[in-house]
Amino acid sequence: MKYQSLKKQLKNHSQIVVAGPHRAGTRFTTKAIAHDFNYTYFDENNTGDFLCFLHNSIKSNEENNCPTVYQVPLLTAYCQTLPEYVAVVMLKRSVKDIMASELRIGWSKDKENFEKDFKQRELSKYFGTFMDDKPTLKEYVDYNNSQVKELADELKQNKDYNEWYIQPMSEVKYMIWEKYQRPKIKYAYELEYESLSSHPLWIKPELRKQFKPTQTTL
Repeated sequence: MKYQSLKKQLKNHSQIVVAGPHRAGTRFTTKAIAHDFNYTYFDENNTGDFLCFLHNSIKSNEENNCPTVYQVPLLTAYCQTLPEYVAVVMLKRSVKDIMASELRIGWSKDKENFEKDFKQRELSKYFGTFMDDKPTLKEYVDYNNSQVKELADELKQNKDYNEWYIQPMSEVKYMIWEKYQRPKIKYAYELEYESLSSHPLWIKPELRKQFKPTQTTL
């Protein structure tokens, strides 16, 4: 869905969650929606991995008539557990662009061990016992391997490349969203990240090359 179409869908929702893989642009998108609707912006740093914090914040803000937009990449695996009235926006961005962004901030070079652990923790949310209807490990492996060949040759040209890095976790998250999560969410929307390029807060890619991991403005 394009951003202008999404805005029409969101106008009747006071609690909006922006989910998606890390490096997909969730922080910028959340700020853009909050800006356009004059809603409160809620950063993922306010919840971290703690789902109860998000549930409590949504309930409190709804009861106190405080329209809010939440950035929740760390809790994307649990979007289907949120109250029915919450609008969930899944940010869709090219997997190649997501991985390029990961490489740009040094995920595969400066923080290799940390990011290995991070990916394991992220994926464990999907294959743990929390989801009643959950993907199998074999399904993950089969899907993951199908993406490797397309990305491997291109990524190997990058000086920061490491063998373990050929794991398109974002692609797997999108697969799980489409098959297991989206059908359970009453107000589920998908937004094309690039359709935000006309937004007044948008910064052109060539000006973002030196951006820090959480930076959204010049």
